[in-house]
Amino acid sequence: MSTSVLVVEDDPDNRELLLDMLRLYGFVATGASDGSEALDLLRTGDVQPSVIVLDLDMPRVDGLQFLDEQSKDDRIREVPVVVVSACYELDSWPRTGRWTHTLQKPIEVGALIAAVESCCP
Repeated sequence: MSTSVLVVEDDPDNRELLLDMLRLYGFVATGASDGSEALDLLRTGDVQPSVIVLDLDMPRVDGLQFLDEQSKDDRIREVPVVVVSACYELDSWPRTGRWTHTLQKPIEVGALIAAVESCCP
């Protein structure tokens, strides 16, 4: 499998755990520490993911700001997003962009893999 996934997570331990889970299942996974870094990687073409795994609560550019910027950029608008968050009121967050799935932290490996695979052609 050569599906590429961009993991946007500010907590380094959580980011590495998500990257490890994805790589274990054969995904090519790259990490970004916040929405700003992720947007830079995407806009420069350094990363061309099939799916983005996105935390919502991050410093600088949070998940909702990232989704807003993503929706304005023709080059990255169509990349599906799997949101991961420790927030217990996720259903009340505004749904914008290509937000396709929501996973509650702590994340179960099977749920993460299923969500990512469902976004892939």
